Amino acid sequence: MYIDPTPEVSGFAINRPSGHPIFWDAILDVLRQTPSALFWPGVGPHPRVCVAHASAIPELPPYMIESLGYPTIVNSPEDVNECISLSA
Repeated sequence: MYIDPTPEVSGFAINRPSGHPIFWDAILDVLRQTPSALFWPGVGPHPRVCVAHASAIPELPPYMIESLGYPTIVNSPEDVNECISLSA
């Protein structure tokens, strides 16, 4: 996956994500290279949003944090999968 340094996309959705590790490596690359967050549906007390850098958190709308929980900072594809699994 290549990320152009000039932003042209304000967001994208993933439907039925692949379980392949390369896919999750690419998602983590997006989180690392952009001030973005990954969020998903779920239940329970666990946050349903993650970021790669704490500096992305102030960019998130307050209502997002209120409804999804305070973002978890992830450092690996396994961290992302664990966050998603905890809130499933």
